[in-house]
Amino acid sequence: MDLITAIEKTRHDLLELSARNRLIHTPLETKKPGWIQIVGERSDQLFDILVRQSKAMTFLPKAVDAAASELKEFRLAFDSPSDSDSNG
Repeated sequence: MDLITAIEKTRHDLLELSARNRLIHTPLETKKPGWIQIVGERSDQLFDILVRQSKAMTFLPKAVDAAASELKEFRLAFDSPSDSDSNG
């Protein structure tokens, strides 16, 4: 086994791609307490307000039909390969 192959195998072994990794796998349908889905806000701004500035925020509920439609669009976009994926 050459060095490149060994590095790639080790890299792959270090990646946690299973459903246990909540950084890459968060079931959006779940209704666990403490989890909310925030739509239409930038994550860097939310982090700045909530963590760095230690400010509180309030969120309005979204209509159920609109949330379901948006979730479906997100999944379609996420599951379909983009043009950049086929070029690499």
